[in-house]
Amino acid sequence: MYLSALIERQVPKLKIFSKSGQKVDKETLLHDYACIKAYLLENFSANDIVGLYLEKDYRYVLLLLACMSVGITYIPLNDKWPKERIEQIQQFSKCHLITQESIDFSKEIGQNPQTRYDNEILYIIFTSGSTGMPKGVKIKRSGYENFVKWANSYFTKIDSGDRMLLTTDFTFDISLVDISLLLTKSLTLYISDFNNNIFKLLYEIEKYKITAHSTVPYNYSMLLNENIYPKGDMSSLKHIMLGGARFPYNVYEDLQTKLPNVDAYNFYGPTEATIYCSIQKIEYNKEQELYKSNVTIGKPFFNNHFKLVDDELLISGKQLMVEYLNEPQKTKDALVELDGVLYYKTGDVAFANEAGNYFITGRKDDTIKVSGYRVNLSDIDAYLLNIPYINNAATIAIENETAEHELVAYVILNDASKDIKEIRNDLKEVMPSYQIPKYIKIVDKFPLNNSNKICKLTLKKEFLQK
Repeated sequence: MYLSALIERQVPKLKIFSKSGQKVDKETLLHDYACIKAYLLENFSANDIVGLYLEKDYRYVLLLLACMSVGITYIPLNDKWPKERIEQIQQFSKCHLITQESIDFSKEIGQNPQTRYDNEILYIIFTSGSTGMPKGVKIKRSGYENFVKWANSYFTKIDSGDRMLLTTDFTFDISLVDISLLLTKSLTLYISDFNNNIFKLLYEIEKYKITAHSTVPYNYSMLLNENIYPKGDMSSLKHIMLGGARFPYNVYEDLQTKLPNVDAYNFYGPTEATIYCSIQKIEYNKEQELYKSNVTIGKPFFNNHFKLVDDELLISGKQLMVEYLNEPQKTKDALVELDGVLYYKTGDVAFANEAGNYFITGRKDDTIKVSGYRVNLSDIDAYLLNIPYINNAATIAIENETAEHELVAYVILNDASKDIKEIRNDLKEVMPSYQIPKYIKIVDKFPLNNSNKICKLTLKKEFLQK
């Protein structure tokens, strides 16, 4: 009841700007929301699953909120995805697609329908999935409510005067950070149209005088690049929340020098733990916040708990997923019961320092053998990112004709005068020779997956095709 009551209370107060930059007036918001709720209640029951298949704009927000309020499980989809992917998810989940044309927004609705279903599953998010069928993660209503309550109590400096830019697609669960703050802080939400064009993102931050921004670290790695940062004004920013991927060391340093008055946060959490489950407010205390260029993910918050087993990070608590949709074996492989407590095995290699702050140092599946030595690809990324003129890096492993692993590092530079020879020389100063990539590729940008994370599978394909 908490979430439904919160949504119904806040909808009349929503302040949303569409991706065209126009403010959506209150009458339109209330009318469209009532039409959406009436459509849901007329066409679906508590056990149905709906797929949200429309463009990312204010009506997507209203449809998402209406599903949450009514109690109908939803799957966020992207109208830019290939038709085959949509059909694959639809057939696997048996969801009913809702498109822009499904709902009649011209009809008159007498009053906002108040019927609700008692459905435990709030939403199902499909992981980005590079090959095969991505996993559908089933998230409880109580798990998201736990996150919403925590966000409301934690971000005390954010209020109704803030302007937040929604850049993340709804198919990536970190978009629900924006929705949580929209509901609890009554801030103004601007829906971004940047579509991975970093100059458009810079323009929107300046134009709308954005004060709060939740996104992946990659976007700030680009925004704070020496070739991009001077071309816009980001002085309005007060709160930057980064998560969903590794927090690069260069972003840590650039935030301190270029946006020193901003409250910056490093979030951590897999989809299986409902958006995020730990946080570190960046204080630029390097002794406590850094380990070999790895930025701490802080401590678990608000009914979430961590446990280390053989250096792997395990997560338990209120935000833990229910299961993978129609995947009992994958669910069994991912969850383990220890001392009567259910944990999710993240696959992240981690440790905690004396202060109780956790650090992610790599992935279990990123550890390979090179010339007989164990090498973690994330470690190599960390060394590369510690070089001042490297803006971002991604290391992959390729098997040669003898089935031996060869390392390939892709890098984005801050300084165009630097070359591969200089990178190699600098790496020789800090790491063993067997860890130095055999191939180093200088690129202008990285391929990104559906969650705006660097897609290493695409990098492998591109390398093998050359």
